[in-house]
Amino acid sequence: MTPIQLQQELNEIKKLVHQNYINNKEVFNSTELISYLKISESLLYKLTSRKLIPHCKPTNGVLLFFKEEIHEWIKQHRIYTVEDAERMIRNHKRNNR
Repeated sequence: MTPIQLQQELNEIKKLVHQNYINNKEVFNSTELISYLKISESLLYKLTSRKLIPHCKPTNGVLLFFKEEIHEWIKQHRIYTVEDAERMIRNHKRNNR
């Protein structure tokens, strides 16, 4: 293995360890949430400033995000398939007879 290949392998391992560390956290800071959701810093800023994403601001400038709340927020913005919509219509019609 060449030194370049070894460095690439080490970088990949480091990246995986860091991602595992983030995935196991219950509370994220801004940088960790950006990595977790794979979004840009500017998008996160827009979401928080417009109060569109649940977050806490215990001190001036520090934003914290509860993983459980982020998962619920993601679920609230689900895009349903045509099959899901048809199933919901059938269930609604069946329940309202």
